[in-house]
Amino acid sequence: MAQTTRVGREANRRILVVDDVATNLRLVEGHLRREGYQVQLAGSGEGALRAIEAQEPDLVLLDVIMPGVDGFETCRRIRANPATRHIPVILLTSLTDLDHKAQGQRAGADDFVTKPFDRNELLIRVRSMLRIKALHDRLKQKIAELESAKIRLRRLADTDPLTSLYNKRYLTEGLRIEVARAERYHNELSLIMIDVDHFKAINDRFGHQTGDVVLQQMATLFVNGVRSIDIAHRYGGEEFAIVLPETPFAGAVFVAERLGEQVRRHRFLDVDGEPLAPITISIGVASRGAEAADAETLIKLADARLYDAKQRGRNCVVAESNVLAESVSG
Repeated sequence: MAQTTRVGREANRRILVVDDVATNLRLVEGHLRREGYQVQLAGSGEGALRAIEAQEPDLVLLDVIMPGVDGFETCRRIRANPATRHIPVILLTSLTDLDHKAQGQRAGADDFVTKPFDRNELLIRVRSMLRIKALHDRLKQKIAELESAKIRLRRLADTDPLTSLYNKRYLTEGLRIEVARAERYHNELSLIMIDVDHFKAINDRFGHQTGDVVLQQMATLFVNGVRSIDIAHRYGGEEFAIVLPETPFAGAVFVAERLGEQVRRHRFLDVDGEPLAPITISIGVASRGAEAADAETLIKLADARLYDAKQRGRNCVVAESNVLAESVSG
């Protein structure tokens, strides 16, 4: 029963055996296959490197004395490759002096088995190296899982759960990066701020569930209505912000007016799928320049113009360069 369990456990472990003598290959292969290992054979250092590139083994048993690329050089090349340097290597050698073992260690060998070898000693060293490789693989997997979890947590921290758009926090950080990039490469950069008109009345009349559905539909309109490089955010409540990289002021005004028209024409639905009365938005537009050289000022300027659009009766775009200059500068 113990033998059967071990064979089942080792059946997925792949070992590459490298030796230029066919009888040695067959001898080692026989010992390993009886233990349930998958075995691949190579008759030279060059062949070993090709085999590793084609399919990564869990362990390499490597003869030292071979014509052409010998075992020391083969081991060095395995270690020099970032994709294979983690594969354990056991050198099979008839060289017993310490100088050659030191040479093998410098080449990157993990262990040595002296020829002629004892079967049990070989298998003990093989199991030991495979145990280390398994620990390495599990550690690598855990690191990948942690990195994936960090990305998911970062995404959750940056994303509005209702609309799946980026949130205010992401806008604040991301806009600073976009401003720095625009300054470095002398590119245009614009920002539009959007508010859903009379949104409180929608919530009061139809309920917050319908209000949430309207915000989700609005978010979809904004994402589909701009380029892939443009970044839509839910700024808070019924307010949205869209960053427009490489977009001059006139281009941003055009985008804002187009979005306003798309919203006016859109058939919004309530939580039950029934059509609502037409909905409109108010928009403020600002671009990086003398009035707004940094991210914070750019947001203030666009938000001031949005406020002015609401003061003018809503359902419009405000983009004048002198709008509420005192409010922005203060």
